[in-house]
Amino acid sequence: MQAQLTDARVNLYRPDVQLRPQLGDIDLMTFHRSDQAIAAGRDAAQANLARLLTLQPAPRPST
Repeated sequence: MQAQLTDARVNLYRPDVQLRPQLGDIDLMTFHRSDQAIAAGRDAAQANLARLLTLQPAPRPST
């Protein structure tokens, strides 16, 4: 059910980049596996790093 709600929101509000970490069987009730979930998120971000960097605003010139 939660996945369907998330998909509906994503279709309504298109993100610039969508990260989908490979969580396997980690869900809301497996708090004790947070380290694994964080690592999966880090891996997803690294895999999309080039795209994420294109969204970074240009640095402001110093005055």
